[in-house]
Amino acid sequence: MTKDAFIRVTGNQIRAILPPQAPSNLEAARKILEEYDREERPYRTKWRREILGIGISLPRVRVEPSMLQHLLSLDDEILRCWFEVGLAYTYGLFQAACVMTCMVAELTIERYLRFKDLWTDYECMLEENHRTFGSLISYCEGPSQKAGYLTATITKKCRELNRIRIEAAHMNMRRSVTLKIPPQTDPLNDMDEIENVTVLEGVEKAAYMMQGDMGFLIDPHSHDIYKVRAFKHYARKAMVTVSEMTKLLFALY
Repeated sequence: MTKDAFIRVTGNQIRAILPPQAPSNLEAARKILEEYDREERPYRTKWRREILGIGISLPRVRVEPSMLQHLLSLDDEILRCWFEVGLAYTYGLFQAACVMTCMVAELTIERYLRFKDLWTDYECMLEENHRTFGSLISYCEGPSQKAGYLTATITKKCRELNRIRIEAAHMNMRRSVTLKIPPQTDPLNDMDEIENVTVLEGVEKAAYMMQGDMGFLIDPHSHDIYKVRAFKHYARKAMVTVSEMTKLLFALY
């Protein structure tokens, strides 16, 4: 790729994430992105601090040599996905964090089943394209006439995680929710955080941003500005839940 071609591709990518009315000049776009990054850093610091105490646990057990390579590979993927969940939350990508948290849960359950030599049964029961987080939970719950492979507490937490994942992926509830300024928040909107971001200076800038960002609400009486952090509450709840779930899961080893 030539230098000119790289500049054109980069410019298109930058313009794709800017409001339609933003300048098309690359230098102006760079300044807007730098300013946006500077404005967002306090929030990112705040969000990072919110999740610093949340972690997942992996078992420290000896395994058979024949299983070692596969389980270590799963461990790597679990930790990589958990790291990306933390980054997604830190950078305000809360909807993505919800979905990725369930990936962590699914991989940890797979690791447990492989260690218990139960994964092959699950593979034989369902074709790969039919193996979902929901089907994995059902398999672990076991048939009604006998106990499942996981405790009721663990499967309950997994069901809650799956509920959050489905909502984050399909927005069955949220796309029908009418966003309201606190304290008149729609009860169905408990997945979001609606935060007052009113500032004495820079109100014109905030209004400019609102032309291309539907995530802002304005109180018509006080003129306060609110930012809607979509799925923020769900993302934090999902991270706490998967942290608790993994601790319970690997206590079964």
